[in-house]
Amino acid sequence: MNKIYIAILIIVANTVYGQNKSTEKADQLFESYQYVDAIKEYQKLVDGGSSDGYVFKQIADAYYNMFNTTE
Repeated sequence: MNKIYIAILIIVANTVYGQNKSTEKADQLFESYQYVDAIKEYQKLVDGGSSDGYVFKQIADAYYNMFNTTE
């Protein structure tokens, strides 16, 4: 049972600390509902090759919040 609690704790910790210095500006824009500008900042990270699953999730969520499900 303890292994399950540890696994859940690790998953939650990774989710909470998924943000880093490179996504800080884009995250601030995302949190202030400036999705178009946030997408531009996240896209810079993708183009620069320093993206991960968190960045792609944020891009998808931003498009979803703008009701643009085709992107």
